[in-house]
Amino acid sequence: RASEASRAAATDAAAAEQQHEIERLRAAEADAVRNAGIAIASAKAQNASMQTELDQMKSQLDAQKEAERDALVQADALKGQVEELQAAHLSEEQRAAAAEATALERQGEIERLRSAE
Repeated sequence: RASEASRAAATDAAAAEQQHEIERLRAAEADAVRNAGIAIASAKAQNASMQTELDQMKSQLDAQKEAERDALVQADALKGQVEELQAAHLSEEQRAAAAEATALERQGEIERLRSAE
């Protein structure tokens, strides 16, 4: 009987130890699942933050490209205006030169007429 009682006690102790180990493993598993959930949520939040940064950078780049296009259009328009002004200035100079030539021709004619008198 003492031997049976001793075996029963040893069996109960082993069963209690196994039950304790099972509970410890279940708690460790729950911790691992919880930690994995936290890590996943953190990674998702970080990914969302990085995506937001990328979207902002893309938006800034698009705005910069648009500004560069606008600047090129303005530069082209200014170049056209400068060319028009240069052409107008040349034609004014040409008109002035033609008027001066005409005046010199008339002066020459006047002088010939005077000398012919």
